[in-house]
Amino acid sequence: MFKFLKPSFILIWGISLINPAFAAGEAPRLRFPVACNLGVDCWLMNLPDDAPEKDKAKDFTCGNRTYEGHSGTDIAIADRRSMDEGVDVIAAAAGTVTRLRDGEDDIFRNADGQAAIRKNGRECGNGLIIDHGYDWSTQYCHLKKGSFKVSQGDQIKAGQVIAQIGLSGISDHPHVHLSVRHKDQEIDPFSGLELKAGCGMPVKPLWGERVPLTSYNIYDGGFAADTPDFALISEGLKPPEPDSKAKKIIFWFAYFAAQKGDRINLTLTSPAGSILAEQQLVQEKDRARQYYFTGRRVSSSTADKGIYKGEVRITRVNKQGNTITETFRREFKLE
Repeated sequence: MFKFLKPSFILIWGISLINPAFAAGEAPRLRFPVACNLGVDCWLMNLPDDAPEKDKAKDFTCGNRTYEGHSGTDIAIADRRSMDEGVDVIAAAAGTVTRLRDGEDDIFRNADGQAAIRKNGRECGNGLIIDHGYDWSTQYCHLKKGSFKVSQGDQIKAGQVIAQIGLSGISDHPHVHLSVRHKDQEIDPFSGLELKAGCGMPVKPLWGERVPLTSYNIYDGGFAADTPDFALISEGLKPPEPDSKAKKIIFWFAYFAAQKGDRINLTLTSPAGSILAEQQLVQEKDRARQYYFTGRRVSSSTADKGIYKGEVRITRVNKQGNTITETFRREFKLE
């Protein structure tokens, strides 16, 4: 669970918006808080937990794109390499920066490291809070160390760059966690309601633009000469591709918002058009991220030259009984 920024932040009292972007009694219209193309170079990883009951986490649609006690919206990028290149986080609405913390390292942490962060109340990592007036605020967590473009007390415009996506705090993948609050109550920007209101309710989204909620997102994939190390892939370190002396040809992929029951079909095809490897899987449990691969050992002394093709097809039956399929293809030329 991500918590409100702790008192280690300097709170600037007495600052309010001179010109709020909305009237009293209204809700702000929020901009998408990342400068990216949703579904292309950034993806929705987790939504807020709108279930009031404990241990029954549900997103606002009563789906499973969340986890117990999750208070915000997680927007992820592909890997650490993308993070190092820089992906801007922008202000969802005009306001005043009232709290800010920088200096937390952008690193993957083991269980002991995460426990130390929780003990110090710094799960959010580097982050800031923007007061939008009329008791509305937004909080941004896991920002990249040293990337801040604003300071405490700054009055900022909607869409203004405030920092970049990072890996600080408790985070196992580069992303930004956005929390929306009204009168200190967590609000789901997809429903416009307090989290405790429950799921499946009539919604009035706070987004000022359409934020498509795709079922799942295949965000990365490729070829490897050996079993891929997905921890390294998450850091942006892609496995070496096969060469003529490779002993294996592997096709791998990664996707967000994996759901129990997803049917996954992986196929690897040779330059001659024959199927080298094929695997059919059923997703065993809900996961924010999931990786799979298939492949085959090279039987001869050298691998066949030409174009190898990899394809993954994910099929899901949604709550309405509709079948949704997403297909991802990659090609690799061995010379």
